[in-house]
Amino acid sequence: MKTLVAFYSRTGNTALLADKISKLLGADSDRIISKDSYNGWLGYWRGAFHSLNDTRVAIEDAKLPPVQYDLVIVGGPVWGARIASPVRTYLRQHGSEFKSTAFFVTQGGVRPGISFKQMAAISDKQPIATLSISSGKFFRPSDDSAVRAFVKQVKSVLDRKRTRLPKTAGITALHTRTASKLSKRLASRMIRGTLFWPPSLPRDFIQLAKAPGGKTSIFGASIAKSRKRCSA
Repeated sequence: MKTLVAFYSRTGNTALLADKISKLLGADSDRIISKDSYNGWLGYWRGAFHSLNDTRVAIEDAKLPPVQYDLVIVGGPVWGARIASPVRTYLRQHGSEFKSTAFFVTQGGVRPGISFKQMAAISDKQPIATLSISSGKFFRPSDDSAVRAFVKQVKSVLDRKRTRLPKTAGITALHTRTASKLSKRLASRMIRGTLFWPPSLPRDFIQLAKAPGGKTSIFGASIAKSRKRCSA
């Protein structure tokens, strides 16, 4: 399954985390670029103001379309207990394209505030996993347990999706088993003379009696086996 890590980073902290996640998952990555400048201390306060007031900022077009991916992991910094404004813009533009999503944030404090609730509300998607990392904790090389736990959870969900039987395949298998049981029972009774075959069959049963691809009739095979048993 194809995975994309889309992220915004003002100072580079979130970019380092996004790079680590994408490498552990073998995912593509796409940096969200804001058309407004948030550099330096002035940019810091501008970002906080925009975040607190839910200012809609402009971003550059995504280089990798999220619609092409099975999972889109979105991340960014927390500004004023809220997710950064460029990330909100990205979610508004592309959230409806996500098949599945996960979120991660970086913050100077110890809590992500309402960031995850915001991201879920804007994208209208519930994340399969979330990760919140404070700047101090992230830069301890000996402790990346939270990052690895997040990646493990994401992989677990992806593995379950890979092994899940497609709906159409399940229906085909069920129909095949049902047809096999019915045809064997009816064929045996016909050979013994206890059942007169009706002049026409219901369409549903005819469809059931066909093997996948229409190459072999399960019912016909059952009659042949029943005749063999009765003539023995």
